[in-house]
Amino acid sequence: MVTVLQLVGFNFRKAIGEPLTELIARLILAKAQEDPSAAQEIQRLALVRETSYLEVAQDPEAYARLLNMLRPQE
Repeated sequence: MVTVLQLVGFNFRKAIGEPLTELIARLILAKAQEDPSAAQEIQRLALVRETSYLEVAQDPEAYARLLNMLRPQE
């Protein structure tokens, strides 16, 4: 059946592949734009993390503990 359709000129890539690709692309874009507050929350948490690192760097004892935690255990 597929061979016969191809022989008469049916283009499966154009008929099925392109619409399916466009549909999936729209679905992905819709999901990515669905929740802008999530991106803001990620930015906020990244700033909290950076601030915490700076606070640890200012305290020599806390910095030593951090380095001890990050060293691979032998």
